Amino acid sequence: ANLTATGSITQNAAAYTALTAATEKNDVNLNLARTVQFTAGALATQRAVLVQAPTYAFTASSTLTDASTLLITGAPIAGAFNRATSTYALKIDGGTSVQGATTLIPANAYALYIAPPTGATNNYPLIVTGGASGFGTTSPSATLAVQGNALISGNITSVANLTATGTVTTANLAASASSTIDGLYVRLATTTYATTTDLVVT
Repeated sequence: ANLTATGSITQNAAAYTALTAATEKNDVNLNLARTVQFTAGALATQRAVLVQAPTYAFTASSTLTDASTLLITGAPIAGAFNRATSTYALKIDGGTSVQGATTLIPANAYALYIAPPTGATNNYPLIVTGGASGFGTTSPSATLAVQGNALISGNITSVANLTATGTVTTANLAASASSTIDGLYVRLATTTYATTTDLVVT
């Protein structure tokens, strides 16, 4: 049946010992794996789990340093004799977006979609405070590691060195530095110059 609470909900998980070997033990299992059918008609939004943001207020001017609608304190901690390979604070398995051969195929499917907040002095959709982040790789070796092609429609600003071990293709390349550039090879696609400059080094 339905479970409704008008106050706080707290679960204090009990400690377990000597659980069955090689068998997963869930503390919380929200099993929503069933078919939910509607009568015919357009439906703008459907959310299986909805968490709505609270409003925090004070009776007089006060400072709230950090406020979160949802906080995960960290990845699982490896205890005694646990040779963990990988631990995740949050893991999202993309899964499949279709069921059966006759199912209509969605136009788009997203494992993670982030819309930026609004209203603050600074609005950030994502902040990664440290470590190495990878796209197309599970073992990134730099702050940002991209295994594959990257398309950037805006400008790339380098305040340090910009190093390429492969081919760099650019419509316009401008470099401003006081240091000497050695070993620079430029092959132009055409020897006919218009009003633009192909390479500027100042």
